[in-house]
Amino acid sequence: MLLGRFTVFPGEERTLAVQIQSEEFRFNEWNDKHIEQGFSWRPGSVSFETLSDIGLLAVEVCVEPTFEIAPSAIRAVQVPFAVPEGESIFVGALIDEEDHRFVVPPGDYALVYQTGLVEADPPPGPSELDDADTWCRLSFVRQDNTQAEILRIEAGYMPVLPLLMQARAVGVE
Repeated sequence: MLLGRFTVFPGEERTLAVQIQSEEFRFNEWNDKHIEQGFSWRPGSVSFETLSDIGLLAVEVCVEPTFEIAPSAIRAVQVPFAVPEGESIFVGALIDEEDHRFVVPPGDYALVYQTGLVEADPPPGPSELDDADTWCRLSFVRQDNTQAEILRIEAGYMPVLPLLMQARAVGVE
């Protein structure tokens, strides 16, 4: 079930955040290991690295019974995400001035982030990726005991295992 679509400008932070609306801080701090794995996670909040910082990011948010990785996805990551009763979800970028809220039924989920390039003619080369328009699909799939997993990663990324499942909110000591 599609909950909504919007377009955002990720900016130089190259981050798309998903978090419980009641969380005091919306964004996570990143360290070198977070950068290597492409996401920064803490309970109730996850930030995903986007492919581009100058191009636009078309975002789709869905609740689905299952998921398939899109053939055009360059990167796909799965993380656990619990939605408490009565809470909504915020999705957005650091410099995004709009408030994108979605109602996801309460429960435990696998949150699957998939991202790729918007079709262009000619397609962008490796040196043009920062300027490219991209897409992402955030799928909330009901699932207990989800393990974080990199499902697809682009060439050149070599995350160190195990994945780091600890982050701090920006501004929290």
